[in-house]
Amino acid sequence: MKTQCPHCKAKFNVPDEYKGKKVKCLKCQESFICVEFETTTIPATTPKAPIEVTEKCKNCGRNIGELEKTYILNGNVVCTQCNEIILPPVGVSSQRPIYVAPTKGTSGFGIASLSLGIIACLGCWIPICGFATLPLAAIGFLFGFIGIIVSKTTGRSFASLPIAGTVVSVVAAFIFIFVTGVMTAAITESIDSVNKSLEEPYIEGSATQATYGGETEKAREKDEKEAYINNVKIVNPRVGKTVLNDWGIFGEIKNTGNRTLSEVEIKVFYLDEYGKAIYEDTFHPVLTSRWSSNNKPLKPNYSEKFGYEADDVPSEWKQKVIVQITNIEFAD
Repeated sequence: MKTQCPHCKAKFNVPDEYKGKKVKCLKCQESFICVEFETTTIPATTPKAPIEVTEKCKNCGRNIGELEKTYILNGNVVCTQCNEIILPPVGVSSQRPIYVAPTKGTSGFGIASLSLGIIACLGCWIPICGFATLPLAAIGFLFGFIGIIVSKTTGRSFASLPIAGTVVSVVAAFIFIFVTGVMTAAITESIDSVNKSLEEPYIEGSATQATYGGETEKAREKDEKEAYINNVKIVNPRVGKTVLNDWGIFGEIKNTGNRTLSEVEIKVFYLDEYGKAIYEDTFHPVLTSRWSSNNKPLKPNYSEKFGYEADDVPSEWKQKVIVQITNIEFAD
């Protein structure tokens, strides 16, 4: 077969078994790949100007020089070092292919996140249902965060929906916290206002008198009695015999305070041998009324003796008693 050195353009006749092998030119001593020399007729549509090649050989990295521009093998411009195709066949466009980016889809996490966020925003204004929207907002935020990560890492979907769902979920959570705080403050203020009204003192002619005056007056009198009752003393309580030789309870009531009492009520507890109460009875050493035999009030620093027969007391009674003042009434 006939071949040509691409360096010095010398032509040689070589055996066919050298085809495709690396040989050395006998004239210029340069090495090249032995290929069959072809006389190619360039079509009229192809310009006669030399083909400019600005790239290196992608296979062996050899710089493409002027000598390689006309080195054609089977219609292709090839590298003389490795026979790698440098340019497409004559008459074929050498324009590089245009790569079209794949179309992105819709994020499922984004749709779920946005839906939950919208539901949470609509429900967070309702006082009771608002507590159920907080978990929805939290789940929506989680789905949105996952959707953003998946969109950024895979590139298969847009991140706009996950971002929108995350923002809406966060807004719903803040609205719920705000509404709950406002409602709690309003309820607390109402309770404090009611408690303050109940604790206000009774004032003649005030609005409090019309609504709470009676109850406030009674509460005030009760407190005064409980505070003053410590000034009423039981002196020398004892168990003894009456003139009829029956058992009776005797003692003395003394008013050590500064107010006059119209009524003093005492309660006697009868005890068994173990000190447990088995019976009780109530008496009034001081009682000013039209039906009372002793119609004298108990003035400050005054005393009043008493004595009562122990009637209907069970047989377990061991002549032991406890005497307590249970109620008083003021005369002034």
